[in-house]
Amino acid sequence: MKVLPPKIAAQLVLKELKEWSVVWFQDNNLKYPGPHWYIIIPTPDQPYFLLNMITSHGYDLTKYYESTKKPKAAKCLVKISNNEFEFLDRNSVINCNECERLSTEEIIHRMDEDKGFRHYPNRIPAYLRQEIVSAIIRSPLISPFIQKIAKTTNPL
Repeated sequence: MKVLPPKIAAQLVLKELKEWSVVWFQDNNLKYPGPHWYIIIPTPDQPYFLLNMITSHGYDLTKYYESTKKPKAAKCLVKISNNEFEFLDRNSVINCNECERLSTEEIIHRMDEDKGFRHYPNRIPAYLRQEIVSAIIRSPLISPFIQKIAKTTNPL
């Protein structure tokens, strides 16, 4: 069996992606070290996606937003359990304050080929999709443009 290089595998997955999913890769533009899990949301304007990082540093982020006088942003961290998502090694949050709109090409360009790529399709329950969209729309740190796109995704 032949294993595809990570960027080719990612390109094939993203080209066909129609449902909310979870992906894992190292983002070279990220200030945090190491690969991360992301919620990836297909948008009506394909080949674009909304990308939200999953992090285990929810407590630190909450304190950060509260200390910088952004308490509304602290409420846009969506909690997820490692019991529900077996690939997580601890309870985490989806940081809906840093939602990005990226094309397939932009995601591929930002990937660190040496770290790999993983895809977990259709793992996002409807209640969680609704929470994520709501948090993106409520976030004071997300542009109206991205908030409008989030409204067009199908969380149900």
